[in-house]
Amino acid sequence: FDREVVHNQKIRRWGYKGGYEKEPPPPLMKRRYSIRYGPGSSIVIKGWGTEPSVLWNKNNAGKTADEVSENDGPWYPRSWPGISCNEIEGIGELVEKRFAVVEERKKERMKAMKMHLKELKEEERRKRTLAYNNKR
Repeated sequence: FDREVVHNQKIRRWGYKGGYEKEPPPPLMKRRYSIRYGPGSSIVIKGWGTEPSVLWNKNNAGKTADEVSENDGPWYPRSWPGISCNEIEGIGELVEKRFAVVEERKKERMKAMKMHLKELKEEERRKRTLAYNNKR
């Protein structure tokens, strides 16, 4: 969590008035890599979704966060008792190389999901229309 987000949100809400600020606040959206706050025994979801570690390697689905971090890089680095040296070393490669690939796969998955939902909606509409016409 970035402390500046709260400060910048207050400036946006109350309006930029100058003051000690030399210029308007920067955009609120920042791309961040976050550590996990859940236990390492948490299970990574299975199924057809957009979980980054699973988009990278489908075999990560159904494993614990600790197993994924140990075997496939620091997708879920721990926050307590502290991040390990191995996780710190692996974050650079993860962010610089893997995230770009995962973002593209996520876009493709979201597009496929959108098309699938559209097909389901059309099928439901056809069923309702058919049921309505059969009642006549």
